[in-house]
Amino acid sequence: MTTITITINDSAAETVRQVARQRSVSVDDLFEQLIAELDKDREDAGRRACQALDDSFRAVSKPWGGKLWKTRDELYDR
Repeated sequence: MTTITITINDSAAETVRQVARQRSVSVDDLFEQLIAELDKDREDAGRRACQALDDSFRAVSKPWGGKLWKTRDELYDR
């Protein structure tokens, strides 16, 4: 485990302590949960972006291959 030291103002520190107390967790655990939520949000945003890109590809793509004609005459009909 890595130790990180942060500096915050007294008001923010008291708020963090109160929230940790309300959730019955330590301040360290509270920060770990926050980081996990941020990481999950980032992963979800990546999934949503990939899904949006895939949807846009499907919306503008046309089928490839296959004949649009049945006979030689239909192919050369002008």
